[in-house]
Amino acid sequence: MSRGKTDSRWHHPWGWMVVLILLSLWPYHQVGGFHFINWDDPFYITNNALVQQGLSWSGSLSVWQLAHPYPMPLSYLAFMAQVEWLGMEAGSFHWVGLVGHVINTLLFFALARRLTDRLWVSLLAALWFSLHPLRVEAVVWISEQKEIGAALFGLLALHGYLSHVQKGAPSPWLSLALLFYLLSMLFKPQWVTLPVLLLLLDGWPLQRHLPFAKLVGEKWGFFAISLCFAVLTLFSFDNHGRLTAMESLPLQERLANMVAYYGGFIEDTILPLGLTPYHPFVHQWQVGWLLFLGVMCGGVVWYRQRWPWLFMSWWWFMMALLPLSGLFAGGEAICRADRWSYLPHMGLFLGLAYLVGTLSRPWTVLAIISLPFLAWLSNQQSLIWQNSETLWQHAIGNPISRESYYPRILLGKHYLEHNQPERALPLFEEARRMEPHHPLVALELANLLAAFNQPQAAWSHYEVIPSLAKTTPKLLATTAMAFLLNRQYQEAVYYLGALLQRWPDAQLKESIEARFMLAVSLEATGRGEESLVYIQQYLGDAPGNRCALAQTALDNLDGLSRFPKTNQHLNTLCHPQ
Repeated sequence: MSRGKTDSRWHHPWGWMVVLILLSLWPYHQVGGFHFINWDDPFYITNNALVQQGLSWSGSLSVWQLAHPYPMPLSYLAFMAQVEWLGMEAGSFHWVGLVGHVINTLLFFALARRLTDRLWVSLLAALWFSLHPLRVEAVVWISEQKEIGAALFGLLALHGYLSHVQKGAPSPWLSLALLFYLLSMLFKPQWVTLPVLLLLLDGWPLQRHLPFAKLVGEKWGFFAISLCFAVLTLFSFDNHGRLTAMESLPLQERLANMVAYYGGFIEDTILPLGLTPYHPFVHQWQVGWLLFLGVMCGGVVWYRQRWPWLFMSWWWFMMALLPLSGLFAGGEAICRADRWSYLPHMGLFLGLAYLVGTLSRPWTVLAIISLPFLAWLSNQQSLIWQNSETLWQHAIGNPISRESYYPRILLGKHYLEHNQPERALPLFEEARRMEPHHPLVALELANLLAAFNQPQAAWSHYEVIPSLAKTTPKLLATTAMAFLLNRQYQEAVYYLGALLQRWPDAQLKESIEARFMLAVSLEATGRGEESLVYIQQYLGDAPGNRCALAQTALDNLDGLSRFPKTNQHLNTLCHPQ
């Protein structure tokens, strides 16, 4: 292991720990007054019935069956525990996330100290990591406590691996490191590249001069866990259409976005000004960043013997960011998100802090001066996340996301939740002009116009949804069900017919359910005899299971009084004489 000159003051580290805690808390001292926001927080917490019931045996078992958008059972358990013990106050959630970030900062500081044996290098790396404005999103967005939890156990896994290396022989520390890594991935499979990062640490600062095959072989457990979660995540993405969305984008566009993705993180790391929560997908090549990335990748390889810390930090940064680069999965959603820099910045800042330690005093002074500047920027950036209104107004005014429809939709939804539809309508109309081919935008605007008692204007948006390129069977089925429950049967027939025309597959879940909903809707419009065809198709090759489901659904719709013909068809087919 590379060792610098040992500083005797490290034998009394508690003072530096207190400094780290106080400096890490200061940018976020006001988070106790922040609110939930309408981006993922409703899905994970405020509208999640499983989470809102708190801790229970049934709930604790159910979270292991959830895989949307990826496996994260420990995150759900953490949310449930907070509801159970702290209630539904947003401020309590915010303080939990902040305390988790402070603990991660201390763990990273201790790790850097163990790796380099240099106090000031470790302190600088930890403060850069903790105070950088790119941390704000992970710290103050309640839904992203899963990032904090994954990092906590990931750092413990790194400590366990380092203890194993220091023992120099098979030890229980390796098993403990594997356990912590598993727990990290159960929070969020963000650390999927950890086995590769361990190989980078083997090169520097650990300087383990062993055959490469042996270094890889001893990490087979890490690779196995990583591979399992990668497969589970891709399987989950496939179930929710995110791989299909990716495949709809040409490889050239995904690569162009990937260049912008890396370039944007580098730019925001150096000068974190004008950060925004929403970065639109980038379809065009940014030649300047492509050349820069090529030169850097080649340069750190060429000079790896002279500057091994630069090689480690650069490739740590590149590899840790790779899974979320949009190359493998995710489709056209966002180019990048600030929270994704949590793990990449650890290795990057460790190498850069070590580099500063090898340079002349002015560079050290400049590095120290950057710390209060970063802390102030983080404080200002955190204020943007006070609530949904401040967040999305900032996004709409930011040059990066100014031309994006998505912040307008979410700001409009915020106004609807606060009974201000007149402020939401122009936002939805503007989003529709920006994204005329997105079905969810058309649906939001149509629903709002219907609420304003403008049925003809609303239907002009409703009727184009089935023909839009990005329409999914789930969207059509969900919208049709909403019409059905609202007793707008003609509209339900229109959507269900469009669904079955575009997706006639008899095995598709939405198509199967659409046949039953269509039978009910047809009877409600006076076409009860036609419903028999769709009831027969619905029952298909699994009448036993579907009979019970259909009867339950019909009972919930007051089937005997409102849909006697459909009820008769079901009884005849499900209970033949």
